Amino acid sequence: MPPRLITELLTTVDVPPTSVPLPLLDRYILGIVEIDTPSGSLVGHPGGIPGFLSMTLSTRDGRRRLGVMTNVGDRAHEPVVDAFIRAFTELGTRLLTS
Repeated sequence: MPPRLITELLTTVDVPPTSVPLPLLDRYILGIVEIDTPSGSLVGHPGGIPGFLSMTLSTRDGRRRLGVMTNVGDRAHEPVVDAFIRAFTELGTRLLTS
């Protein structure tokens, strides 16, 4: 892709807290999410089908990547979704600091 398109693709905007189904994400644009961790930000894409939630994340340079999936479902209770978010935030932090 031309650099100008990559720049556009990775120029995310804040997600309002009332957005559905995106309130667990920090920033979003064109199918790409940006997640803040204590060690920096990661970009990627969330997904899910009935029965599964997933998130793939990467450093902006693409040198380090992370994929997390759970089979608890896209209608999981809030504590399960919170645990999923904590898991990829913690793993993402480790990815950036190792």
